Amino acid sequence: MSNAVLPSSGAVVAVMECFDGSLHDEATNWLGFLAGAGKSPNTIRAYGLRLASYLTWSAASGRNWRKAGLSGLVEWKTVVLGQASGSEPRPRKTGTVNAWMTAVVEFYKWAEASGVIEQPISGLVYEPRYIAAGLYGGEHGRVRQVRVPELQVRRVEDPEALEWIESPTDRTALLELALPARDRFLVDLLFFTGLRVGEALALFRQDLHLLADSSALGCQVRGPHVHVRSNQVLNGARAKSGPRWVPVPDRVVFSYEDYLLERHEFVGIDGSPHVLINLYRGNSGTAMTYAGVRDLFGRISTAIATRVRPHMLRHTRATMWLRGIDTPRLDLDTVRVLLGHASLEATSIYAHSRVEDLRAAVGNATLKGAAGQSR
Repeated sequence: MSNAVLPSSGAVVAVMECFDGSLHDEATNWLGFLAGAGKSPNTIRAYGLRLASYLTWSAASGRNWRKAGLSGLVEWKTVVLGQASGSEPRPRKTGTVNAWMTAVVEFYKWAEASGVIEQPISGLVYEPRYIAAGLYGGEHGRVRQVRVPELQVRRVEDPEALEWIESPTDRTALLELALPARDRFLVDLLFFTGLRVGEALALFRQDLHLLADSSALGCQVRGPHVHVRSNQVLNGARAKSGPRWVPVPDRVVFSYEDYLLERHEFVGIDGSPHVLINLYRGNSGTAMTYAGVRDLFGRISTAIATRVRPHMLRHTRATMWLRGIDTPRLDLDTVRVLLGHASLEATSIYAHSRVEDLRAAVGNATLKGAAGQSR
């Protein structure tokens, strides 16, 4: 899987290649379908890489992917389940396996609807499931298509804890790391606001209201803040949730000022509406991309000797808000609004508790009870 530039428009699209270098037409068309359906570049990349692995396995084992059967896909599930996760010699997590199988099944749904496979797979690979109406259900008679049980992996282990920067030493190292001004601003922005990386890359300069009073800009929100909204971007990034604004601390304001000075030094007065642009490694002045962010965080991880991914900063900020770590403690609904979640269920995953927290809570309750008895 790779990216290609369309000569007609200059747009960057995802494509799938065969062993001989030719395009895999069906897979490439599916990736285009995902883009047209509004899927983010990260989702398209993840789905594409998982499908590429399946198609490669099918070819290597002499299978015709157009004649997919349940037994072959179950065998692929077994292959994925037994693969090592990264460099660690342990099977993949069930959630990861389910994500891999979802990508393949979604491809086959599209292939069936597009008429590029030789037999129907509805009922064989996926089946309808009715959603009951009610307070926590859907509308009466609503149906969604799900993988058949044979292609699902049941969760038997405890839910995997979200990755966040738990060590205060690691958080300090990240915030004190010497970085070029643009990179420092990006890290500060993600760390202190909890923005998704796609939302940061999709920011336009007009979205940053960093004055104490922005009424001159037609904005009645008091204090420095950023507006997260859909923009006609030039780098494929997008805001996944609806419009919202997020307050920013003075540190982000100051690091942005430093970045503006550096930006002017590198490209002068430029016309790009994007907040984040390339400055250091070619394509100077163009909108920064996901690939540039991944490269930056790879270098950061090496520098502070601990693995840090962009989304970990969102997990970290949400956890700090909910626990009151170096910040006033916020309730779940406030954090939901700041993160741009549609429901509290999505936000509740950040309310993860450590054994030490539980013990402390029990200890405090015991002490309070004893104090009450002494009166």
